[in-house]
Amino acid sequence: GLFKLFMPVDSVLFVYFPAIIYLAIFILGIYLFLKNSLCESFGNNILLCALTAVVIADSGYIMFFNTPYTEGAFISFLALCAGAFMAFGNTNKKLYLIISGIFACLIGALGINFAFSGLLIAFAFLYFVKNKGALVKILSVVMSVLVICSSLFGFTVDKSSDTNRYNRIFYGILNVAEN
Repeated sequence: GLFKLFMPVDSVLFVYFPAIIYLAIFILGIYLFLKNSLCESFGNNILLCALTAVVIADSGYIMFFNTPYTEGAFISFLALCAGAFMAFGNTNKKLYLIISGIFACLIGALGINFAFSGLLIAFAFLYFVKNKGALVKILSVVMSVLVICSSLFGFTVDKSSDTNRYNRIFYGILNVAEN
């Protein structure tokens, strides 16, 4: 329904639709990150905002948003996950912990390329176990287990189609292999 609203009738693949969604998630993540990481020092705030502007202005990241590859999803999900982590650390609202857990699960399930990132984020959830209340401890452990499970799923996703297999054999490193 929503896809047909943005997709022209004569188009086969409208890549701008996922780009709009990825960009919205990315901007929300950057906003949460900056809002919760600004400090008292004016110089540090200027430096942090300048570094963030360099990251946002890098066209290499933004160009991934309108491709069919998973890097655009990874960049935007990671930005929102980091922003939600920072927001939870400052406000202690459990909603931010759940949001970061959902997007960390999505990062882990994106595929074998990003499954290790999901595992690292799963260990970051365990940081909140030592200093927070009982509900946050339980929620952190549950989110960590869910992220580990989604990352294990990411390891099992088989992206080796016949075309990829053909390209690896005849154009890749397997071209010079004996067997």
